[in-house]
Amino acid sequence: MTAAKAVGRLPRDVMRARHGEPSAPTTYLLTRRAHVMTEGRSSEALTWVLSRWARAAESIDPGQLDAWRQRWAPESAALTTDGACPVPDAFTADEVGQLRDFATDGPAVLTLGDGSTRRGTYRDRTPDVTSVRLDQSFVLTQPSVQAMLARGMAAQITAARVGMWPSVHPPILYWSCVTDDGAGPASPELEQRLARRYHSDFDGLGGTRLHVYLTDVDLGSAPMDYVLGSHLPRAIPRSLRSDVTDDIDEAEVRRRFPDTARHTFTGPAGTSFMSDANGLHRGTRPTTTDRLFLVMPIQAGAWAGAYNRVRRMPIVDDGLALALRSRRPDLRLFEAAPQGSSKVAVLAT
Repeated sequence: MTAAKAVGRLPRDVMRARHGEPSAPTTYLLTRRAHVMTEGRSSEALTWVLSRWARAAESIDPGQLDAWRQRWAPESAALTTDGACPVPDAFTADEVGQLRDFATDGPAVLTLGDGSTRRGTYRDRTPDVTSVRLDQSFVLTQPSVQAMLARGMAAQITAARVGMWPSVHPPILYWSCVTDDGAGPASPELEQRLARRYHSDFDGLGGTRLHVYLTDVDLGSAPMDYVLGSHLPRAIPRSLRSDVTDDIDEAEVRRRFPDTARHTFTGPAGTSFMSDANGLHRGTRPTTTDRLFLVMPIQAGAWAGAYNRVRRMPIVDDGLALALRSRRPDLRLFEAAPQGSSKVAVLAT
C-alpha cells in the first residue's frame, strides 16, 4: 500500500478509534513513523487527545479512574518520570511454580547459538541453545496466566497513567539460557534478535509492559537493563536511528545518560516490574543460571496497536470468564472459545 493510501485510511480509523475499535496495520506504521520523526512528541499529543475524545468504549467511569489513580499513584508517577518501576507481584508463589513447571516441558521454539531454530522443549535443550520461547497458544491456556489477566493489575496501572481503558496484548514467555564456552560469543545479529542491545519498542500509544521473573534473577541470570528517563519525548534524537526499533550504541547511551540512569532489575522468582517500552532497554547474557521471563505489552486504547488480532481461547479461570462476559475493555483482544474447544484461534480484525 502506498503512503498516500495509508494516509487516506486515517479518517476511517480515527472514527473507529472513537468507538474503541482497532485500527489498521498501516495506521500503526504511520503512527510509529511519526513517533520517530517527532522524537516522541506526536505520541504524547495523540494519547492526550484520545483520552479526552474517545467515547464510552475507551472512557472509564470517573469514580473508578479516581480510585485507580489513588491506588496506583506511586507506580503511575514513577512510570511517568522514570519510565520503569517495581510493582506488586503479578503472580502468587503457587502460580509462579505452575508456570515454571509448564515452561519446562511445554512446546517451544529453541534458538541456537548459530541463529537457527528448532522445535522442542526447555528440558530437552542442548548446550548451544540460547533461548526457548514457549508457544503462545499454550501460554494463554495456563490457569495462572488467565488469573493474572482477570486481576488486571497492569491494566489498572496503565489506565491510571493514561486516563482511558488500555488494550492488553497476549503475554510472551521465554527462557534465556546459559551456553557452554564452546558455543562462542553470539553474533551481532543474534544479540540483536535476543534484544541484548539497547533499543526501544513502539507497542502503540501509551505503551507499557509488565515484566515478571519466574526464576531467581541476579547479575548472572540475564537481568533486564533500563535507562531511566530515556522514554521522555526528545530523549532519543531522531538522528540516532531511522526506525523506532533500531539499536542504540552503548557508547552513545553512556554519553547521553548518567550512570545513575542505567538501572538493572534483579530479584527472586515472582519479581514484577513495569516499563514504558519507548525507553531504552536491553536483556543481558546469562552467565550462571537460566532465566524464565514473562513480558506482556499493554497500550492506551485500541489506536495504532502493533497487532490487533483477537485470540479466542478455552477459558479455565472463572475470573477471566466473568471479565470476558462483562466485556471488560482492557481484554478486548481476547474471547472465550466455544465450549468444548481446546485450541486458541487467532481472529483477524
